[in-house]
Amino acid sequence: MPVRTHPSHALPETTRTPGKTSRKSWSRKHFTEPAKQIQAPRGNQPLMTSAVPISSQARLKEAYQHLCAPLADTEPHLAGALNETLRHPGNMIRAELAFRLGRSYDLPDASSEFLAIAVEYFHTASLLFDDLPCMDDALLRRGAACVHRTYGEGATILAALALINRAYGLLWNALADSPRDARS
Repeated sequence: MPVRTHPSHALPETTRTPGKTSRKSWSRKHFTEPAKQIQAPRGNQPLMTSAVPISSQARLKEAYQHLCAPLADTEPHLAGALNETLRHPGNMIRAELAFRLGRSYDLPDASSEFLAIAVEYFHTASLLFDDLPCMDDALLRRGAACVHRTYGEGATILAALALINRAYGLLWNALADSPRDARS
């Protein structure tokens, strides 16, 4: 069985010199293949050739921040943990991909949005769990202090579970409103 090496070990011959480790002439172009178009499940339109319109990106970020906002009577530490988490949405790349995927299967905009935000909530919940002291004990996440450092471990765990529960609800809504043939 051939040994697989990391791409950084497969530098072009012009940059390898015996006894030297300099890699100044290395660039990403040596390791990237030409972009391939991924075809949508229906039709001939490429799925991943254009970016999500700015209006859709803004809508996704707004939905991310509001679809799991705590109610007025939520316990203060949990409400603070949720608000702090939702205030820093990250780059939303998973949400954009999920939104595009939903649209490529002819899901309505609202269903695609629910699908996208659900994926992002699952991811954010995993980050909350990952930052806990029993895992990474991280100090910062998305440019701000980790939620468990400000609101405690208990509130962070409950906030992550709230995101997961809301994500399941959004997935159900996305599937319930989708065309029958898209569900199969």
